[in-house]
Amino acid sequence: MVITLSAGSTLLASSDAMAAFDRAASRWEELIANNTNIVIQADFGALSGGILATSYPTQVATTYSELRTLLISSSAGEPDSALFNALPESRPDFALPPGFTASNYMNATKANLKALGAANLDQLYGPWDGSITFGTGYSYSYLANGVEPGKYDFESIVFHEIGHTLGFMSAVDKIVGRSSGSVDPTLFDLFRFPSTGIPDTLSEFGTSSRSLKPTDSTYWSDGASSYALSSGISYQASHWASSAIGIMDPTVSQGVKELYLTTADRSAFSSMGWDLSGGEVHHAPEPATLFMLPLGASLFLAARRVRQKRSRAA
Repeated sequence: MVITLSAGSTLLASSDAMAAFDRAASRWEELIANNTNIVIQADFGALSGGILATSYPTQVATTYSELRTLLISSSAGEPDSALFNALPESRPDFALPPGFTASNYMNATKANLKALGAANLDQLYGPWDGSITFGTGYSYSYLANGVEPGKYDFESIVFHEIGHTLGFMSAVDKIVGRSSGSVDPTLFDLFRFPSTGIPDTLSEFGTSSRSLKPTDSTYWSDGASSYALSSGISYQASHWASSAIGIMDPTVSQGVKELYLTTADRSAFSSMGWDLSGGEVHHAPEPATLFMLPLGASLFLAARRVRQKRSRAA
């Protein structure tokens, strides 16, 4: 994978920030084996309080049948082939809150669809695969080694935000704060199960109902492993639960550098069709580690705005 940065003027003016962004992008390039080119716009900008960065992945609406076909065809002869073939031929059920319905479409990030081999996406939807805004008014550390005390590691924030562009996102974030509407489940949501129905086998993975209810305690599962997801109420649903499960956890602490995928992270990105090459597996610290720091100093949320394209991915 190759990640190209299209930097805004403020980011471009900071050689330290540019270098940190490039290091985070290079880290993803080392971890991902897919022959995919990703273009991300990024700059600094004003954000609401407590938010260090926001991601805006370009999303494409496709049908479940087309998405399933892409997952199966792209994984032929690979370890994930059995998982994708366990997906039912018809879209599984998604439990929703009263007043909500699931549309006939599925959403996936444009970058994720590139990894699955969808053709002509740049021609159809433009060159950008997503954009990231980093909040002004915060103290960032741009060091390659270590983190300055009392500052947020910029490189780690970039690493996290790129993860959203690659597909770590849920339709639950389109439900929270609304009373009714139609939503497009995402590729990632195919692995979102209620705690009362976590599958233990591939067979159960194929037949179990998924949940897009913010009131449900939900878990990512591939029928073998499971990891807690954010409900979307305290933190956005496009994250792990707030317990240091992996790099896609919704919180970050001052003075901490996090540039390694945990077993949970690797499982999730692999389930979306990303081919992970080697790289160190980092075991997340025990949840209690986070509570040694003031909560207000360790929190950021990666918000998303969906750019829905009511067209089919080729």
